[in-house]
Parts: sequence; C-alpha cells; structure tokens
Amino acid sequence: MLIALAMAGAVTRVFKIGVGRARPSIESEAGWNGPSLSARFHAFPSGHTAISTAFFGVLFFVNWRIGLACLPIPALIGFSRMYVAAHYLSDVVCAAIIGALCAFLVAHFFLKEIRNPQSAIKN
Repeated sequence: MLIALAMAGAVTRVFKIGVGRARPSIESEAGWNGPSLSARFHAFPSGHTAISTAFFGVLFFVNWRIGLACLPIPALIGFSRMYVAAHYLSDVVCAAIIGALCAFLVAHFFLKEIRNPQSAIKN
C-alpha cells in the first residue's frame, strides 16, 4: 500500500510541476500556465486524491470486501479538495485514475507471490 502511495505521489508531483494549472482560488487569465514551481499553480492533478486512491485501491485488490468499505474515503477526500477550492473536478478525476492505476500495478506485480504461496515453495 505504501509503494502505491509513493508511486502516485511521485507521478502527481511530476504532473503538477509540468502542467502548472492554477488553483480555482487563484484569479488568473490563463488556467494552464506551463511549468511552474509555485504551489499556487499546482492544481492538476490532486495529490491528496491520488495517494488516497492508490493506498485504498491496493486494499481493494487484496481484499475487495474491506477495500470496498474504504473506497468512500478517497471520494470524500476528492470532494473536500473541491469544496475548499483547491482543485477542479477534472483534477480530482484524473488523480483518482492515476491512483487506481498505481494500485493496480502494485497489486499485479508485487502481490503475485502472496496470492499463491505454493508457487514460492516449489521454486
């Protein structure tokens, strides 16, 4: 879960710096400003949403019943980021997709041996 969280955080950070989208609370003529190191222009994608989706997404892939119960947490985090005017809906949706992809990659590549412990014993 922590590996997926770190992956999602790194991916979103690269996008934030490269895209430079202004936050909704910033009054600017252009919403997309290009590469920027200023935190005022780091709206796309939402890092909070991406890392929470990645974290709980791995739990969903490992145990879908517990994971399904925890999936409202990233949804509430995404909603709260829009409510406080830190992100647009597109920022949150893209971040959720990034988080889900990172969770899937971690579950697919890192959890193979855990799912089938008999294959590890035979090797």
